[in-house]
Amino acid sequence: MVVFGLAIALAVAEIVVRVLYPPMEVEVSRVDYTRDAGKIKSFGKLGADEIDGYPDQALYIMTPAGKRMLPNSVVKIRHHALSGRDITIRVNSFGFRGPEIPETKTRSRILFLGDSVTFGDFMAEEETFVHLVGAKLGRDDFDVDTINAGVGSIGMENELAILLDTGFAAEPDVVVLDFYLNDAEPSPGVWIARPPAWLRWSALAGLVYSTVSKVDGKKGDFATGAEFERWKTEMEGRFAKEADRSRDSRVFRAKALSSFRDWGSAWSRDAWSERLEPCLKAFKKACDARGVAFVVVCFPVRAQVEAEAPHDFPQKTMGGLCGELGIPYLDLLPKLREMFKSGGGKVFYDQCHPTPRTAAAIADWITEFLERTEAERLRRKASGKETRK
Repeated sequence: MVVFGLAIALAVAEIVVRVLYPPMEVEVSRVDYTRDAGKIKSFGKLGADEIDGYPDQALYIMTPAGKRMLPNSVVKIRHHALSGRDITIRVNSFGFRGPEIPETKTRSRILFLGDSVTFGDFMAEEETFVHLVGAKLGRDDFDVDTINAGVGSIGMENELAILLDTGFAAEPDVVVLDFYLNDAEPSPGVWIARPPAWLRWSALAGLVYSTVSKVDGKKGDFATGAEFERWKTEMEGRFAKEADRSRDSRVFRAKALSSFRDWGSAWSRDAWSERLEPCLKAFKKACDARGVAFVVVCFPVRAQVEAEAPHDFPQKTMGGLCGELGIPYLDLLPKLREMFKSGGGKVFYDQCHPTPRTAAAIADWITEFLERTEAERLRRKASGKETRK
């Protein structure tokens, strides 16, 4: 009777947890700018009017919830270290690059999340593909605002934290995740709870595991140097068994291993299963809960674009996950490979950051993608053929 009663109690508890506490694999801290105001102001050149080279010291703040940009700031960069140009960056009250977002929403909004490739601190605001997508959609009779929530040198976890912290407050209709190959980089503001496989079927067990882990002070799957080394070992073992022994493949695999703590980690199956996949599911879940469309655009590294073969393991992996989850997906690698082969100018400034010419082409491809997948969510102008009810 005792065992039977205990089984009934656990079954009831399981039902209650499934109803009241749906399983969340990712938990995210929030930024309290009021609480952290003293810490923010203590930074050396933070908020400086002008700075040489890179804007990092003037724009970025480290908060308990991860890396952010200083809200309500304007910074002029002299001789940017990447493009060699003078660039002015304005940051609105949300901590996003660009103009202030109106309190009253009158147009559809597309929020872009990403790292420095999206942020584009090395080019003028009007040259970034985020701005250009808005302009191109406008010419196609869509009445939209595009919002640049990119932050330099962050990963998918930090991007998720920004979405939940301030992104949804901007009331987007569509969220675009600009995925780059080093996005396995962790964020101190994100906690991924991954109980043992034999416990994952139970919402109750997951809740207990998550609670006990936090009480014990554990950081879930927060990446450490040891974790990256484990991922790298897994990748090295897989590479050693690769059948393709062509010079191009051998050279590329060597580059991926030497750049593992950067873009090379995207070739680790463990990095995908332990970090990127749970985070992608959390993005989808958060957007679905708010009735917001979620799409993914995958950006390649220069080594993929210029190699003889595409070496597209990360793109195929992300494409497969997006297919399983019903997420519209755009892979830029084939288009950029075609662009590189056709010549006509430099494609990247370095290993991943596009030149203005490339950014304009990327804007064209993203615009076509959004018009194909999200037209019903984007409001047409009054002069257009359609209107959104």
